[in-house]
Amino acid sequence: MAMDGGNQDDLRSDAQKLHQILDNYGIQTSFEIYHGTHTSTVADRFQNQVIPFFSANLCATSSCR
Repeated sequence: MAMDGGNQDDLRSDAQKLHQILDNYGIQTSFEIYHGTHTSTVADRFQNQVIPFFSANLCATSSCR
């Protein structure tokens, strides 16, 4: 699981808490703080982070690893 939040995002502290709780349970996550608000550079983040993450971690065929 990957999460991020803007340094000016009202949800940043909640996302950080969730990341810490999951980490305490041994659930692997990544968490990143980016510059901006909740919606800053959302198109760029989807193109360069979300879609590549899904491509690397999701599979729709029976021949998946």
